[in-house]
Amino acid sequence: MHPEPIVIGIVGPGAIGCWFASRLHEAKFPVCLVDHDPVRAGKLNQTGIRIEPMDGPPRLVAIPVRHGHDALADLRMVFLCVKSYNTGDVVSQFNPPGLTRACVVSVQNGLGNAESIAAAWPRVPVLCAATSQGVLRLEPGSIRHTGNGITQLAAFDPSAIPLIAETVSLLQSAGLPAESAPDVHAMLWSKLVANAGLNAVGALWELPNGRILDHPEAGAMARQAATEAAAVAGAIGIYLPFRDPVKAMQAVADRTAGNHSSMWQDRAAGRRTEIDAINGAVVRAGEAHGIPIPANRELVRRICSH
Repeated sequence: MHPEPIVIGIVGPGAIGCWFASRLHEAKFPVCLVDHDPVRAGKLNQTGIRIEPMDGPPRLVAIPVRHGHDALADLRMVFLCVKSYNTGDVVSQFNPPGLTRACVVSVQNGLGNAESIAAAWPRVPVLCAATSQGVLRLEPGSIRHTGNGITQLAAFDPSAIPLIAETVSLLQSAGLPAESAPDVHAMLWSKLVANAGLNAVGALWELPNGRILDHPEAGAMARQAATEAAAVAGAIGIYLPFRDPVKAMQAVADRTAGNHSSMWQDRAAGRRTEIDAINGAVVRAGEAHGIPIPANRELVRRICSH
């Protein structure tokens, strides 16, 4: 018998990428990880992925890891789970998926990722995902699951609309709560509002999400940054699904109370952060539309100065 062909690829063996890949693999879906680094890909093929779940002992999951320009060529669905500042390099490094009805799902923070993907791979439908799954990257190929949140999906372009239900069903079947969102821009800006308030603040004050708004200084900065982001969204014409950005951010903080933001993780590990795609995106849009954004500008300055 020939082995079942791999049809799902997860680009980026970081925290979210390894978690999504492990859940799909354990649900018996044919999945692989894709890494731009051949040395790391080789190591992960030998060691497997170490998972520390919230309930139960750690386990090793053997997921094939690919690399090379044509690693995506025969894949039906590609989840892009790389940092926002790496999106341009990834889509230029890898040839696009070549199968009919193949699609790409951007599971990334900030703004501008889908635009970069669509520009590089214009014939491939693009979906965007906003996830509140909490995952901590301990070291390459080793992660700890810290919070089970929902993943929302929306079509970036009309050609991706028929693929939403299939992708939602796929994630749900793998034990990853998922739902569709009607407006991709409202979905991305809704997450951006919360991230603008929580991510950089949590990184600077070294706080998990659930403690940020209770801290006098951190909470004040988070509230102002989220309020500014919502005002910018309104100026652009984005209809957010909430009236009070602070209450919306509080709801996210409550659902992910034990999570340390990805920006906190990056700063703690000495890695580059996604500040430019999150608070930096709010600053650029605010300046373009004449909306005051002092808190977001200050957060960018502080993160970039460390």
